[in-house]
Amino acid sequence: MAEAVFYREIRQIKQIHQPPKTIIVNTGASQGTLEDLKFPECAGGFSYKDSCQIGSVVSNRFIVWRAYGDVLELEEECLDYNLLGGSLRCQFQGSSVLDSVSIQETRSHVIVLVATIFSVHRLMFPHPARLSQQRSLGLSSNTEHSLPSIFMDGVQCNLSSPSNCANIAISGTTVSSFPYLATAGLTKEDEAMFAMTTRTGSIILVKLPPGGVQGIVMQHELKQSSMIQRLWSGLVPSVVRGSQEEASASLSICVHQVGPDHLIFTLCRDVKLRIWSSKSHECLMTADLLEYIADTARRCTPGSQDHQLRKAVLPGDGALLLAAFLCFSDGCQFEIFQPSRISGQYHLNHITTVHVLPAVLIDFTFTSTQLWSLWYSEQGEPLLECVPFNNAEGALRGSQVFLDAKKPVDVFFGGERDVAETYLEQIFRPGRFTLQAIAKAVTFFRRSALPPDSAIDAGALREQVVAAVDGETKTIQLQEEEEEGDGEEEVLYEAQVEAWKKFYVCCVQYNEVTMKPLGLVVDRDSGLVGIVRKTCVSFLRPCDPLEHFYMRDGNAAVSSADFMQYALANEDPLVCKDLLYLMESMKLFGSLCAKASDLYLNFESQLSAKVSPQAIADEIVMMVLPSLVQHEGQSDQTCLAEAIQGISSLPDAIDALLSVLDLAKGQPGGLDIDLSVVEMTRSHPSNQLLTSVSGVRLLSMCFAQQAETRLAICKDLLLLQTGVLQTGRSYGLSADTLDYLRSESIERTYEMLRAASALKWMSMTAPSGVNSNVLESNLRQLAVLQTSGLVQRTQMNTFGDSLSLAELFIDGIGGTLAHSLLIQNGFISEAEASSWKLVDPMVTIISQILWPISVSFLFNEFLVVKCQYQELLYYMRSTSWCKWNETSRLFLSAYCYLNLGEPYKAFDLFMEAGDHADEAESFLCKLLAMNEESEGATSVEAHTVLYYLKVIRLFEHFELPDLIITMATVAISVAEDDDPNLAMLWSLVFKYHLELAHYSEAYDAVSCNPDPARRRDCLRQFVVVLLDRRQLSQLVSFTYSRLEDDVVAVMESRARSVELGTHDYYEILYAYHVARGNRRKAGGTMYEYGARLGQEARGLKALQQQARCYLAALNVLRLVSPQYAWVVKSLPTAAAKDVEMLDGDMEGSGGPPVKPLEKKVEVLDLKDIEKEYLLLHAKLKLLQKEADAITHISGKPMSAAETITLLCNVGLFDLAIQISKAFGLPLTPIFETLTSWCMRLSQSSSYSIAQDDALTAAAWDWLDSNETGSQQSAKELTSAEQAWRLLQRYLATYREAADSRYHRCVATRLLALGLTLPTWLVGAYKVVNAPELLRLYIDFDLLLPAAYLAMEYIDAVLGSGKEHFGLKVALHATTPAVWLPYTELDKLLVLLKAVQMEPTYAKLYQDIHAKLNGYFETLQRVSIDMIRTKLQVANTNI
Repeated sequence: MAEAVFYREIRQIKQIHQPPKTIIVNTGASQGTLEDLKFPECAGGFSYKDSCQIGSVVSNRFIVWRAYGDVLELEEECLDYNLLGGSLRCQFQGSSVLDSVSIQETRSHVIVLVATIFSVHRLMFPHPARLSQQRSLGLSSNTEHSLPSIFMDGVQCNLSSPSNCANIAISGTTVSSFPYLATAGLTKEDEAMFAMTTRTGSIILVKLPPGGVQGIVMQHELKQSSMIQRLWSGLVPSVVRGSQEEASASLSICVHQVGPDHLIFTLCRDVKLRIWSSKSHECLMTADLLEYIADTARRCTPGSQDHQLRKAVLPGDGALLLAAFLCFSDGCQFEIFQPSRISGQYHLNHITTVHVLPAVLIDFTFTSTQLWSLWYSEQGEPLLECVPFNNAEGALRGSQVFLDAKKPVDVFFGGERDVAETYLEQIFRPGRFTLQAIAKAVTFFRRSALPPDSAIDAGALREQVVAAVDGETKTIQLQEEEEEGDGEEEVLYEAQVEAWKKFYVCCVQYNEVTMKPLGLVVDRDSGLVGIVRKTCVSFLRPCDPLEHFYMRDGNAAVSSADFMQYALANEDPLVCKDLLYLMESMKLFGSLCAKASDLYLNFESQLSAKVSPQAIADEIVMMVLPSLVQHEGQSDQTCLAEAIQGISSLPDAIDALLSVLDLAKGQPGGLDIDLSVVEMTRSHPSNQLLTSVSGVRLLSMCFAQQAETRLAICKDLLLLQTGVLQTGRSYGLSADTLDYLRSESIERTYEMLRAASALKWMSMTAPSGVNSNVLESNLRQLAVLQTSGLVQRTQMNTFGDSLSLAELFIDGIGGTLAHSLLIQNGFISEAEASSWKLVDPMVTIISQILWPISVSFLFNEFLVVKCQYQELLYYMRSTSWCKWNETSRLFLSAYCYLNLGEPYKAFDLFMEAGDHADEAESFLCKLLAMNEESEGATSVEAHTVLYYLKVIRLFEHFELPDLIITMATVAISVAEDDDPNLAMLWSLVFKYHLELAHYSEAYDAVSCNPDPARRRDCLRQFVVVLLDRRQLSQLVSFTYSRLEDDVVAVMESRARSVELGTHDYYEILYAYHVARGNRRKAGGTMYEYGARLGQEARGLKALQQQARCYLAALNVLRLVSPQYAWVVKSLPTAAAKDVEMLDGDMEGSGGPPVKPLEKKVEVLDLKDIEKEYLLLHAKLKLLQKEADAITHISGKPMSAAETITLLCNVGLFDLAIQISKAFGLPLTPIFETLTSWCMRLSQSSSYSIAQDDALTAAAWDWLDSNETGSQQSAKELTSAEQAWRLLQRYLATYREAADSRYHRCVATRLLALGLTLPTWLVGAYKVVNAPELLRLYIDFDLLLPAAYLAMEYIDAVLGSGKEHFGLKVALHATTPAVWLPYTELDKLLVLLKAVQMEPTYAKLYQDIHAKLNGYFETLQRVSIDMIRTKLQVANTNI
């Protein structure tokens, strides 16, 4: 492809303004001098040496500077990386900065050489390569995709050091003595050399020593003058001489190193070029440039502008070129020379002359092949011209450069749109105005101070705009009401329109001020060309082929050969010629339409308002055709006819143009993109190209410009075809041609027009603001959909009004994919990475990715990921004519409505998309095929079911149960009988019917579920929910049939799994069993409830509830047949308990596997339950007596013996005896305790009721809790007497035949304490077991009672008082034998004999001997009688 000859500007508007770091330099000058000397604003730039090297940190990196007054602004930009701290502001107090700031590059530093009218300065910054090394070593902080700028840490040198700055010694005091032009450079010894010119014709040469080296600052004055001039200047003071400017005064200056010397080139007022040597301080050459002008006599008068001089170095040999701008009163021109040295003398070799139109030159620069010049036209509009001068013939053929035009001051808005909304959309449209310009307009309206740049926020600024315009609207409304008195609404509307238009015009004017061009920057290696404007840098890019031929000036001659070299259509010269004529016809007819109708300029607005393009075109053409007027001697109709008739085949030309406009080239399937290419090229070193914020914005602006051009071409093509069809055969077209246009061509044009309009919409629409919560919710939804390959984080984490959807896309997956495709297709060379050679192919690839007429669905998916729901809906509505991805668009439209709070619209669209869920669309394939659920799903029905499941998951995320039920029901009707997802669908139906309290429908869904496991799970949930919601009547109303066991199991499991006290599941289960007539299970339920309460619950209420449970269990079991009146209690065995305790230790020990927990079953009948109830009842009684014992008593279960002990301690002897009888325990502890109570009461009682102490008073409390009997007493008894009576009753009641253990227990207790046995006890004991009582007396050394008891017992045996000893017979021959306790009697006699020295015991000893002797005599006689009687009986029987 030949080199492009047309260029187009790309404005890089920075909306986010970061305040630069400021450095203040004290030059010693006064502020008054600064006010006297005024210099215009100027700017320039610098590009690094290796800016084209791939992977380099300086790739596509450059520095721009701006100078105004005493301020120098430095800004570093990079298209590949975001630079941190890239702005620096240097203020040289009281000293104006001179033009031509020089920036030099060394291995380790970037050096900025600055000259002011009083001083020279060297600013040293670290080289980016050096910063990169520090970054790799971790010495500097950075973020992803970011690098530190060289200006981040300020200047790396002492600005006040003598080696880095010097004041200029000025010979005079007049203004002409001060330097006003400067140039600078570095010597091979790293010395900084400054050359400055004064208006007197002298050159001040200043040299600073190398940086960081202490040295001497040298200053010399270079001047060429005659002897008379020297005498005049030496003898006459400068005040007398005045400030006359000499003819030899330099108007422009530059420096170039040649060997060890630096040559200083000056272009002087006398149009002579002088070369000075910085080494010898001599003028080496003086050349009169008028000699190179053909007509010198006519061009001697100076023009309004100063002559200017620039230099350029040829690549390769490093030869020097000089370009001189010469301005004369009758014209301006550029002269290009090449200096050469022949025989020690310098000469100028003239290369070419470039004539230019009269205009005001702002700046110019040139390379070895092109001359760039920036101008102000006569109308004040900036112009940029590019002239190549390397052709062999020497014919100079200029390149057209299209700068951004002024913004239109008229805004179109339809009658239905709000005025404020329309203007706000235009004001804050991406790339339209800077925030600073809008803020200044607000300040103008409010007449208040402008906030600092750092305080400007897009959201707050929007509110300020509305408030400012509202205030202006009210002012205008009041004025119009006073003047006209029209209707209030009409006046308000007119006031709004006027106020908003006024504000918009103000924004346009302030924006033009901020966009003022100041200079040019050109990278001769990469081809980068930029215009340094007041607040930004705009770039120039080569036009693509369509732009080249559509935007060119109509007077520029273009041949079909030129057209063919761009390969727009094909290599047929005839078709290329027809395309030229077709474009000329389109532009001519478009210009006619623009003159005749405002609709032409508002075509896009009407199109975005959903007006049919055919209707818009018809209306415009109807206004154009009658208004054709004479133009330049012939009618426009004739010009148009000639252009159209010059086309040999209009259908072929239109087809060729439509083919060029179609980015899919008629094959939409060819634009399907495999995202795996990103992974394949991820490690390529060029992936960082054009990925910074500036680089992305550059690509997005290029995309926007190309989209705008395509739309304009489509618009003009549509209007031309419409005009041709309406004028019939006036252009000599055949009927077949008209039929083709009407039936086929115009329809394709509609399609291209809509597609181009969609691209422009992407480039002009700002994304909606999205907060973090919405982003997180969207990520969860995408996770629910299980789609992959879409989410990619971008550098621009926040959305602003300065960002467009296209820019957002390019910053994300769009730019990444474009890089990968560029690498895959071989566009990027590993040896060179010039961004300007990549812009056009990269933008083309991005346009193809975003082209609506394609099977690719990536942009829609991207908008979903970025939560741009409103924008995506608009985009899909505007591309509804596209026949590709229709089902996917339906799905995403529903997805958007769902997120925008319109679920029922979303449902209808989801259902509509579900009818075509089996379509082979890329998005649907991701949705349905890239997950495990779709494995094996091959039928249409299976894909449809999977689709519905995805949608149901989305509805679940938004909690829409009614829609879930409806969609699941539809999916069930579609699913096949063996579909594995059928059970899940029924589960979903059940779940959300249950959530909506549709219990009957939920139960039906459970019954219909084909999966037993899911059915049980649903049933469990059904029962649990009904229990939790207290829908008990509903719970028992269903038959359940074969599911009843499961229902009971669920209820039991639920009851056992929840914490007691929070739910009454056991009581509900009990009621359920009672209602079903299953009393044994009802009893088992209540027993289990009570048992769990005893184990898990604490406190009085828990015990009371446990008692009620046991009583309920007993009551219901008593209604059951005795053989079934039992319950089952499962208990873990002791071994199993040990295993359970050690289970956690054994799992990770590597030992043998642990056996599962073994359990044994215990069957309890009514008696067992009654026993447990008795113990529980005892606990409650104990708590009534001792409330403070709640913690101990309600703790772990107590045994019967422990319970009896506690009952005895509080005096509940009746209950203790009842428990002892129930558990078969002896009553001994009870009698011992009661005996102790009786003794204590007897010892503390005064036998006066009125004077009972606290012990006896408490005794009455427990005595009242026991049944003391109904025996009446003649007198009122004391507590002690009542206690003894209770003990007496117990001994009488619980005495068993021949069992005296309780009497012995009581007697032993009394005798051990040294007390006398009560008479009633002795009498009762004698009846039960007199010998045992005798033994006790002997054991306790009670000889007197023992002796008397022995004698009484002997008498009773002999027949005297035998009833008192419980003897039924006495000693007689005819009665059964009786016996005496001889052992005890012997012991007693021995003891009495031992103490017979006392008369009493001696007498008792004698009496017992006498009694025993009498007993023995009687015993002998009775024995003889018995023998005799038995002998007689025996003889009688014989």
